[in-house]
Order: sequence, then structure tokens, then C-alpha cells
Amino acid sequence: MLRRKSSDYLNLFRSEAQNHSRTQQSILKTEIAEGIKQNNIKTFLTTNVIGWLYHYIKSRFGGKHPFLDYSTAVTNGVFDMYSTTAGDNDKIKMVIASDWATDTAESTIIGGLMKNENGDYSIHLGDIYFVGAPPEIQDNFTAQGASWPRGNSGTLALPGNHEFYSNGNPYFEKLLPEMFVKTKNGTAGQEASFFCLQNDYWMVLGLDTGYHSVGKIIIEFIFKPDAHLDDKLIDWLKKEVRLADNKKGLVILTHHQYCSAFEAQFVKAAETLQSIIGSEREVIWLWGHEHRFAVYGKYQSEKGVKAFGRCIGHGGMPSEVGKIKGGNECYKDPDLGKAKNYHLVFFDRRKKTVIANTIVGHNGFAVLNFDANKLSIEYKDESTWLFKEDWEIDLPTGKLFGQALNNPAVSLQLIPGSYDDAVK
Repeated sequence: MLRRKSSDYLNLFRSEAQNHSRTQQSILKTEIAEGIKQNNIKTFLTTNVIGWLYHYIKSRFGGKHPFLDYSTAVTNGVFDMYSTTAGDNDKIKMVIASDWATDTAESTIIGGLMKNENGDYSIHLGDIYFVGAPPEIQDNFTAQGASWPRGNSGTLALPGNHEFYSNGNPYFEKLLPEMFVKTKNGTAGQEASFFCLQNDYWMVLGLDTGYHSVGKIIIEFIFKPDAHLDDKLIDWLKKEVRLADNKKGLVILTHHQYCSAFEAQFVKAAETLQSIIGSEREVIWLWGHEHRFAVYGKYQSEKGVKAFGRCIGHGGMPSEVGKIKGGNECYKDPDLGKAKNYHLVFFDRRKKTVIANTIVGHNGFAVLNFDANKLSIEYKDESTWLFKEDWEIDLPTGKLFGQALNNPAVSLQLIPGSYDDAVK
């Protein structure tokens, strides 16, 4: 049973107070839909006021869940890729979405399309709406009939900022125990908020930028959260992943964006990676957080790595691409100068529908196909493919070679003169 509509998510800000309020409103709507008798005044006070106040204070002043690593876990979080259907380590298929967990018709459609891909692994890049509460995890991921597609060889989940609006407790205690990876030696659990999937040619690194993306009340206005990687995660990259000791192709997965022509940047993870692998090695980087599909060319901040960034934050949240004002369609476009500085190649601002004077775009996901030293990535919406890229890693040097193709039948918003930057 779908419990929410896209309209429930319009004009949603990155505010804990607002997100807790939306959660309580959702509880009330669910009870009404299920025929639970309501006393209007009592319900308003207990659910919308007291319930909101209780959960908001708990999240703002309560302690965050301890950061978990693999030091006391059964595994070290570095898993060998393995296709249980093909019995192969080199030919692997992954389906990836971000900002998907909305429990709406849109997320159900995307979940179904991801399932149809019959992937070896499915990975969520974070944000369970509104606050990553236990019922929200259950409705989106763990309940019988929930629409998140489980991969044949495993399913994994990174946290975003919304999971920590409830201090991360449900994410660590309810969701992670349901995440798993199948290997030749059996099934292992995802016991921390980060992981590595690897074979002889590629490493897929899922890194937690969510844990340090939410601060404490008042203090966060003085010391703004920067989504940096936890020291335990950094230690794991050095000692367990041994990231500096190989030349495999690197695919980085995070919730927060390295660069953006639309919103703020979060460069700390990129700076940490540069401190480990140097400034010349190139990576492919997929992220969410912004509810849109956008492709960036090779970008490097002052102290960060060289990365080909792709924002796929349009998994389930409504992609608000504009407003209807005075009967006219007014779209949200980036400043052209900023777009060029961050090497924005194109973004999707197509109109799918209009809800409450808001122009809503398309939802989508990414499909990654590994074949020995080659990697193809296809970005899809509800009905077609938008963009394809083919990569090849040269193991002796660690050099990436790529080529790209956009769907000529789809009108993506191209930044003038930038398309060749997509893989160069």
C-alpha cells in the first residue's frame, strides 16, 4: 500500500523541524486512510504538536548513533564482486538510485524498473524520507512487498542527511541488518555505513558522507556540517582497502555532491581521496542529494581528486524543475558561469507534470555493467535511456579512457560547448 504522494514532498527544505512535521502529518494521513477513528482536537495535539515536538527535541538534543566500522565485524567490508547467476567475477551488473525512499507511486515505478534489470547488486545512495524513521525504513525497504529491489548477489545502502534527522539509530539498527552481500564463501552482512565491492579491474567504494552532514542545534550555525569522512572510514580506506596500492578503476558512491552548478559543494571527501591516491588519478563519481539528473565533466577542486561527476538524486523525490508563475513556465537553471566553472555538461529539466504550480521532472536510476576492464553506465528514466558512457581502465597506469552518447530523442539541457567534457 502506497502511503504518500509526490505532493507530500513539494517545497521540502533541509530542515529537521520541517521533516519531522511532515513525518507526523504522514502518520495522521495513514491512520485516516486505514479508517482509524480520529478526534480532531486530540489528534492535532498528540500527533501534529506533541508528536512533532517529542521527535524533534529527541533528534536535536539526543546523542547520535555511534559510528560503526568493521573493526569488530565478521568481515572487513571489502567484498569480492560475484555474480551468483553467472558464476563470474568479471561480468557484474549493478543498479543504483539515490533519494529514492519516498514510498510513492514514482519510487515504486523506479523500483520496479530496477528490479527488471535483474542486477547482481542494488545500491541506494541515501535519504529515506522524511527522517529515516523505523516505519519509513519498513515501508520502503524491509516490509514484505516493499518496492526496493534486492540484487541477486546483494543489496547495500549508504546514509544521507535524512537518516540522521533521527540520529541514525533506525538506519544502523533496522536497515543495515537487512543489507547483505553474497560471495563464493557465503553471505555477509553490511555491518557499517560504507563498503567496497571489487574485482581484478574495478573498485566500487560506497562512502558515508551522511554521518557528518547534520550538526547540533545552534552549534551548526557556527560550525557548518561539511559531510567529511569519519576518521575510522579514512583509516579503513588506507589499511583495509589499501587504496593507494593499486591502479584499479575507481567508482565512488556518496550521497553528497562533490561539485554542483545548483547548490553548495561538499569537497571534504574529495580532499581525503586526494590525500590517499594523489591529485592525478581520475575517478567516476555518482552522488545524489540534489533531486535532479545532471552530468559533469572532469572537475577538480583545489585539494580534491579529478572526478567525472554524475548527480542521480532523482530516484523517488519529485524533481522540482520550475514553477508556474502568472501562467508562464519558469525553470530553475544554473548560472552559466558557475555551470562552466564546475564543468556541467547537461542536466534534465524536462517537464513530466505540474503539481500545485510546481513543474515536476522525471525520476530515474543508473545501471552499471562491468566486463573485465570495461565499464558501461546507462542512465534511465521511467521509459527510456538518457545517457550512456563506456569506460576502460588501463591497469598498469590507472588511466581511464571513456566515450559517451546521449539519446538524441531526449531533450536534455546542454551547456554550450561542453558535451566533449563528459568523459574527457
